[in-house]
Amino acid sequence: MKNLKEQKKSAKTAQAILDARALYPDSSLADLYDELTMSVELRRAHQANYKAVMEAYDMTKIVDGKRNCHKAFRNV
Repeated sequence: MKNLKEQKKSAKTAQAILDARALYPDSSLADLYDELTMSVELRRAHQANYKAVMEAYDMTKIVDGKRNCHKAFRNV
């Protein structure tokens, strides 16, 4: 990772994933990660985490003046 700031951001977004999972304590991982029924909170937490990790490892690119994660991770 580039620096401590990126490490902290990645840790924060990873915790957000755990927090989103905790909202559904009676759900199995299979239930939580079902593509058709995944909660908005969990999906957004993962999207933020993917972005933070990609930025931390400098795996982003500039498209139309905006910094974006590589295409493979944008639609997750």
